Amino acid sequence: MAKTKYAGTTKKVKMVRKPNFLKIILIVAICIILGFYGKFFNFFGRMTGEVADDGRLFAINTVEYKEQSRETELKDGAKVFVPATEKMDFTSEHRYQTITLGNPKENEGYYMACDLVLRDKTLYQSGLLKPGEAVGEADLLAYFKPGDYYEAKIKYIFYEQPETRIKKVGTATGTVVLDVTGSSEYYDERKENEEDTKK
Repeated sequence: MAKTKYAGTTKKVKMVRKPNFLKIILIVAICIILGFYGKFFNFFGRMTGEVADDGRLFAINTVEYKEQSRETELKDGAKVFVPATEKMDFTSEHRYQTITLGNPKENEGYYMACDLVLRDKTLYQSGLLKPGEAVGEADLLAYFKPGDYYEAKIKYIFYEQPETRIKKVGTATGTVVLDVTGSSEYYDERKENEEDTKK
C-alpha cells in the first residue's frame, strides 16, 4: 500500500500486481506434461516397440545369464526355457540382492520378464530381458532374517515381437528357496544400512 499527498491530504492507494497469464499457462502446461509423461511414453512406446503391451519396459543394468535352464511349455504349446534355479543366496545385511534369474539363450525370439513373489507380496518385477540377459543385482526394499530361508514363487512372462509391437504370449511358474546368511544387525534393529542409501 503506497501513500500519495494531494494538497495537504494523504490518500492511501492500493497497489495491485497484474497476474501474468502467459507464465501461469506455461506453468500449468509443464505440470500437465510432467504428470502425463509416463502415460505418453507408454502409449508411444507400445507403438514403437520400446514398451510391451502390458506396459513393461526393457530391463537396464543387466548381466550375462550363465545359469542352467530347463524346458517348459506355454498354454499354446510353445516350448520355452526357464531358469533351473532352485536356490538363491541372499544376505541379511543389504536390501540389494543378487538375482540369478534371467532369460536363457535358448529362447530365441522371446523376451522374458520375471516376478518374484513371497507370501503373496511381489518382492521384485524385472523389466523385459533379451535372450542371454539376467537381472543381476536388485533392490528388494526389504531386509531378510539371517539363518532363515523362504520359499518364493516365480512367474515367468514371455513376449514376442512379430512386427513392431511387443505382445505377451504366455506365462510359466516355478519356486525358488531364498537362503539368507549374514548378521542380524539391520533385521533386528529395523534400520537401514547406509551403504544401501548411497547406491
